[in-house]
Amino acid sequence: MEEDWTSKAIITPIVKYEYVRIDIYNKMAEVNVIDHKHQNIVMKLFIDIDKNEIKKTGSLGNHPLDEVELIDSIIGNIKYFIKEGISIP
Repeated sequence: MEEDWTSKAIITPIVKYEYVRIDIYNKMAEVNVIDHKHQNIVMKLFIDIDKNEIKKTGSLGNHPLDEVELIDSIIGNIKYFIKEGISIP
């Protein structure tokens, strides 16, 4: 099967999420976005689902990711965790 391959890629994570706190009752969360390579926090998010409010410190800087899409993805995860009653993912 390898003889049919046209290319090979090594995929390395760029960032990872650290869910610091998920408050199921108040539908709020605090999330750190961490640079995978350097292991430092590049962005902190404070999200209130009911108020549809996001407070953000930091940015993705030179990372080749769309910040809006990344935040939308994190919000989707948080909504799922709250719906399922998961406070420590």
